[in-house]
Amino acid sequence: MPFSIVRATQFHELASATLAAAGKYRVLPVPRMRLQTVAAAEVASAVADVTEGEPRGRIQVAGPDVATARDLAGTWEAVTGRTALMLPLPLPGKIGRALRSGALTAGDADVTGTITFADWLTAQQAHPNTYLE
Repeated sequence: MPFSIVRATQFHELASATLAAAGKYRVLPVPRMRLQTVAAAEVASAVADVTEGEPRGRIQVAGPDVATARDLAGTWEAVTGRTALMLPLPLPGKIGRALRSGALTAGDADVTGTITFADWLTAQQAHPNTYLE
């Protein structure tokens, strides 16, 4: 049976919400890991495109940049104007090795978003509760 499954890397929205929640306590836990966050609106657009087309099997959607958790936290601080202590968070074992090696990235993405975390966050600061298209 023909099918399409759309998978996506983590959303900018998740990274921002996580940093904002931790930032309330002025401490940002930053595990050594690489991410490739993407705007939820870009994933929604990809899902709509796949839905309207022929079955394509597995489709991977990812953000435009690979960044470390520390990079994202630094961007969040710079854009929001908030500061917090970046606290290294060790991630041991298999899961830690996988996250450090880029398990949450997609170098071979079928669809790559164009909105960076910094641009998305800047737009959110200017217009909260709106979505970029």
